[in-house]
Amino acid sequence: MHHDPPILMGSRGPSMLRDALHLVGLLGSPSSHRLLLQVHREFRQDPHYRFRHLLRAMIHVGLHERIVQTRVGYLVSSFLPPIPSRAFEQLLRATPGESTRYEEHIRAQRTAPISLFMAVTGRCAYRCWHCSAANQAGSPEPSREQLLAVIAQLQDMGTSILGLTGGEPLLREDLEDLIAAIDDRSVSILYSSGSGLTRARARDLAGAGLFAAGISLDRTDPATFDRMRGHTGAWEASVTAIDHLRSTGRIHVMVQCVVDQECLARGEHEALARLAKRIGAHEIRFLEAMPAGRLSTCQPGAFLSPRDRELLLRFQRRANWSSEYPKVTVFAHTESPEMFGCGAGTQHSYLDAMGNLSPCDFVPLGFGNAFEEPIAEIWKQMNQAVGIPRSRCLAFELQPLLEGSSPERPLPPDTSQELCGKCRKEAQLPRFYRILAGQP
Repeated sequence: MHHDPPILMGSRGPSMLRDALHLVGLLGSPSSHRLLLQVHREFRQDPHYRFRHLLRAMIHVGLHERIVQTRVGYLVSSFLPPIPSRAFEQLLRATPGESTRYEEHIRAQRTAPISLFMAVTGRCAYRCWHCSAANQAGSPEPSREQLLAVIAQLQDMGTSILGLTGGEPLLREDLEDLIAAIDDRSVSILYSSGSGLTRARARDLAGAGLFAAGISLDRTDPATFDRMRGHTGAWEASVTAIDHLRSTGRIHVMVQCVVDQECLARGEHEALARLAKRIGAHEIRFLEAMPAGRLSTCQPGAFLSPRDRELLLRFQRRANWSSEYPKVTVFAHTESPEMFGCGAGTQHSYLDAMGNLSPCDFVPLGFGNAFEEPIAEIWKQMNQAVGIPRSRCLAFELQPLLEGSSPERPLPPDTSQELCGKCRKEAQLPRFYRILAGQP
């Protein structure tokens, strides 16, 4: 029987005054001042650096975001580590040192991705319509030792955000051990359907140090959502998991929503954001279906159009000034040419359950196996092959080049290198980097 979603005490409409106080808290925090001074001191070693360009770049990032306070620090964007934190310091320091740190940040030259998502299992009870990891079902389970070794390497490289995904990561009984192995140089984010999550386990995850959790919830109608996820009871499981995670008082809880053209045409994105607020989520992330996994053979018309993305961007700008919604984050905004661009292979990467490193979970290129060789070397080769952040999503750019290619996924390193060479060369950096450089 369907039950109404729980309404959490205190989840209704925190005033915009509280949001404004978070901004004041971030700007007035002595630790934030120290971090800004640290960045300024390191950047000013480059004669081309100007402090005003750094301030403009910072304002540009936060312009359409709602700043929220977490137990670690203030969150401007959940695609970046909180500020101030050791994880954010990792982001700043993870550059090769071959030129000035300022120049290397402008060119997005890094010794490690800002964020890496690792599939800790290929197992999953669901059959989601958009799943990019469908080819991992039945793959060998990575061992605890393999994953712990990779986590240690990634932190030493300078990775700021470690996302634990799958399959369904909650199926691993040692998930808490993996989270506990991540020290404060990085923040951990769990990506899950929420299936089977109990209140007791939510407390265990919080106790292990979990920073944030993204729970999938794509539709307001339970029957529609269950059908799209291929699992009866999926909607109830998501809503219940959000309640349990929020009850810990320590985890930043996000709704992960994959939208399509039909969803946007009905205005359901706004209803989903209101639902996310009502059930106690701190944030809702709007993602889009991508040409990977079960959708790898879809035609381009099956995905969001530029007009659809603009609709979402307008909603983010409006919603983040309204107490009717939680923090709203639109992936198309973060990865747009006006912000950071597509970060696949330059700011972000993905490790599948077999240990293969790819630019992201939607890009079927492989550059090596982290269970067999140092992940720092694989990352360096991939980073050099991809180049600077792109103005267009690498997954969509590769789609016509993959026609008639081997069905092997991910593709082997030599083929992956060749395909990267065929991709369009970027004429200019995304806007964030141009502002930082003082360019038009």
